Order: sequence, then C-alpha cells, then structure tokens
Amino acid sequence: MKKNKHIKTEEAQEALDSIKEMEYAGLKRILPSPRWLGVILGTLIGTQIALLGAEIRTYNTILIVLIVIISIAIINKNQSAGVRERILLPKQTIIICLICVIPLYFLAIISGQYLNNHFDYYLAPFAIGGLVTISIWSLVVSAHRTYNNRFNEDKN
Repeated sequence: MKKNKHIKTEEAQEALDSIKEMEYAGLKRILPSPRWLGVILGTLIGTQIALLGAEIRTYNTILIVLIVIISIAIINKNQSAGVRERILLPKQTIIICLICVIPLYFLAIISGQYLNNHFDYYLAPFAIGGLVTISIWSLVVSAHRTYNNRFNEDKN
C-alpha cells in the first residue's frame, strides 16, 4: 500500500531556503585564504625578487623559509575548511599559467640584476620587486572580489 503525502507550498519553500543557506555557508568556507596571508606572501616574494635583483643574498634563506611557511599556512587553511570547490579552470590553463609565472619570476630577478649592473639603476630591482608585490596583491584582492560577488549572487 502506497501512501501519498502532500507537502504544503510553505514547507517546500522553507526547505529550499534552508538548502540555499547551507550552500551559501559551504561557499563561504571555501573563500580563498585571508587577504593578509596573500599580502604577506606577495610582500615576501617581492622582497626576495628585489634583494636577488640587487644581488643581496644575505636574507635569501630567511625569505625562502618564510615563503614556504606562509604557503603551508595558506594550504592548511584551505584544507582545514573541509569544503572543496570544483576547479573552474581546466588543468591545461593552470599548467600554462605555471609555465608563464615561473619564468616571469626568474625574468624579474635577471632583469633587476641586468639593470643594476649595466646601467647603474640601483633602484631598479626594488621597483621590479614592488611591481611583483603589487601584482600579487591585486591577484589576491581580485580573487576575493570574485568569490564575494559569487556569494552575493548565490545568496540572492
């Protein structure tokens, strides 16, 4: 014997609203790491590029250790959220980005050294490091804005 159960419209709407709130809470948990971690990482990488461009290797080991610690903190924060978002970019796009970013890192260091040695532009490595820092900051801020816009769209 089958029993048909009728659900009232108000109950169905409440259930749908509850599901939407849970989706929003899940999306909020996968927000990329806090801005200050990205700012610190950008500052460390920019400082490392500036110092290596100026051929000051005294603090390089300390900077590498700090960059690794901040990277681990970002990864740990993302994994501790317990929620993973589906990657929006194809793997080929990510690989192409990595192929472009790594050479640009070394190109920034080499260009800072070249400008410093051949043209006596002593501030060039620091300017290049500053540009790298600002670009990393802008990437972090744009990632946060993208996710916040997405949260606002999903919430409405």
